[in-house]
Amino acid sequence: MSTHHQTISPVDGSVCAEFDLASDSEIEATLQRASDAQHQWQRVPVEARTAICRRMVALMVERADPIAIELTVQMGRPVTQTPNEIRRGFQERATYMIDVAAEMLADLPVEAREGFQRFIRRQPLGVILVLAPWNYPYLTSVNAIVPAIMAGNSVILKMALQTPLVAERYAEAFIDAGLPPGVFQVGCLQGQAQSPLGKVRQMDGEMAPESAMVIPQMVVGVAGSATNGQFCF
Repeated sequence: MSTHHQTISPVDGSVCAEFDLASDSEIEATLQRASDAQHQWQRVPVEARTAICRRMVALMVERADPIAIELTVQMGRPVTQTPNEIRRGFQERATYMIDVAAEMLADLPVEAREGFQRFIRRQPLGVILVLAPWNYPYLTSVNAIVPAIMAGNSVILKMALQTPLVAERYAEAFIDAGLPPGVFQVGCLQGQAQSPLGKVRQMDGEMAPESAMVIPQMVVGVAGSATNGQFCF
């Protein structure tokens, strides 16, 4: 399998993105950075996570026009329609999930017992690998990325190879918003079934929400279909 990828624009047949696919050692390093960063990020108060994610969303909306042109070149949707994926769907979904995070992550009281303070506390899962499709790449990926980061997890985003620059725009916005290094990273992969991502690793995540798969000890959120997510591995 080639270790170099070129994305061909359906608009004019030109190369609109090219990059080297990650080696096993690079994947291992990415996973380790994600795990190390997550241990610190989970200690950051929800209020601080909220401020960073709000800044990320504001920056993406501010940059909607150039992002729209870039996305059209990658996947061919009319440029008159593309900005609204950011300004409407992406912004609306991200804002809602940020708004409800504090309530959803708060401790849940349970039946009182004399001499005890009893409650249920939700804990982060650890490192989340998000696999996102090409057709509505921002609209679908935000459903997994923002809740994961708001809940104290770290995220590795693997975009469909037709829209790889989406991951770069997320990374830029998160960096500019002040997210600590390693909490959000880009994964340049192409079905590397024997890579470290496909092996048992002693990571933090042991459970997955509905609509997610688990590579042993690491949580995988599929922002498209589960069938496509399984195909990747």
